[in-house]
Amino acid sequence: MVNNEMVIKTLDPSFCLEVISKYENVLEKQKKERDRYFSKLFCVKCGNNNVDSVPVFSSEDGTTAIVDGYLPKQMAKCSSCKCEFEPYTKLIIKE
Repeated sequence: MVNNEMVIKTLDPSFCLEVISKYENVLEKQKKERDRYFSKLFCVKCGNNNVDSVPVFSSEDGTTAIVDGYLPKQMAKCSSCKCEFEPYTKLIIKE
């Protein structure tokens, strides 16, 4: 016989913060480096320097982010011409 009634017990947020505060934040440094790179990036199509980072999702289900290291992989999207390109190889994905 299977018990279908499942009890979910949530953790105390202050306790969780106390536990994780003892560890180094490895995400913040990578995020700052990525943000710095994107702030200096120019659009490969129109040359505009206002380029946004857009997370890449799996084409299979469309909801699972593809991870590159610790952070989700990002594509570049020009806010002017809406061109999407891979930020490191400059390969245009969508015009």
